[in-house]
Amino acid sequence: DHTHSAGPMARRHQIPVIANRPTANVLSGALSGAEVRLMDVGGGLQVGPFSLRSFPVPHDAVAPVGYCVRVGSWCVGVAIDLGSWDETVLEGLRDADLVVLEANHDREKLRTAPYDWAVKQRIFSPRGHLDNVDAGALLARLGADGRRRTAWLAHMSERANSPHIALNIIT
Repeated sequence: DHTHSAGPMARRHQIPVIANRPTANVLSGALSGAEVRLMDVGGGLQVGPFSLRSFPVPHDAVAPVGYCVRVGSWCVGVAIDLGSWDETVLEGLRDADLVVLEANHDREKLRTAPYDWAVKQRIFSPRGHLDNVDAGALLARLGADGRRRTAWLAHMSERANSPHIALNIIT
């Protein structure tokens, strides 16, 4: 749902857009004139020195995915725009040395945020956006294997979260 600038950016910088077929179909007009490389949900693709692998995430978009990007022995896992997580998301991020994870909102702060109730319900839903508690639980499960990883918190709401709140809950 944050992809409409992908086409202009790809055309300007002459880089490919990597997407699954359902997402590319929805964005076909915005991607006109851009190189599009298709990758199945759960599939992989080699782009230069980068090995990409996608995994499905629960979000209210067309075929949303997270990605693991590997170069050499180093791997970055990105899971942004997901309302909940499950074993599939956990396994999708398992190889990551750096995890970029959504920590969109603080539950209590979202309750009092200046959003319409319908927007709050969408954000709170399992296909909406990940809150700090659930982000922390996912990171704890990843860390249970004893492997050292770095985590960056992302997609943080300016109205319903703060770095201070997120770090206090997640760490």
